[in-house]
Amino acid sequence: MGLFDFFRKKKVDAMLVSDSDVNQGLDEEKLAALLALSRRLSAGNEDIVQEVSDAYLAPNEYCERWQDRLDDRGITGPMEGLPWIALVDALIDERLADEMDWKSEGSTILYVTRRLIARKQLLPHDKDWSEFEYDEQQRTEFMLETMKNKLQAYGIALACMDIESDSYVLIAVEAAMLEELKQLADTAGYRIHNHFNPHWN
Repeated sequence: MGLFDFFRKKKVDAMLVSDSDVNQGLDEEKLAALLALSRRLSAGNEDIVQEVSDAYLAPNEYCERWQDRLDDRGITGPMEGLPWIALVDALIDERLADEMDWKSEGSTILYVTRRLIARKQLLPHDKDWSEFEYDEQQRTEFMLETMKNKLQAYGIALACMDIESDSYVLIAVEAAMLEELKQLADTAGYRIHNHFNPHWN
């Protein structure tokens, strides 16, 4: 090997190492964002953070441990998006999120929202739910939009963890936290949104 060939090979090797480091760095950034998001949404519940970490780093073991829960979603093994589903299911188990059908009635929306907010004690003690009326004839997404707008007056954000299905995974958080949560989800490769436009007919 000539001197020129030697240095050309060293350059190629360096490029390969650099590409690998970049990919590893991206994965680490996504995981860090996802775990930070998990910690915030779970109010620091480290068991939930650990579940999400396991789904990311050891998907086979995670699926074996939580197969009963995954069966309800028709998931039989590791898949893309498993850590996100792990976070959603763990939050639902702890009543920090709730999944509802895209054709839910107003009374269901009110009940779910009240339970989420009570779980985190977000509504001021001197407020009640008397003004949160609902119309059973109103489409689900419009009812959610109405509820979201009313809650904004109390500094509460009603939002949705997007799992690309015909259901809403609702969360209730302090409004001041929402943009940070949305950014963390985006960095991790997922989406939290707080608009409830019609998605299905």
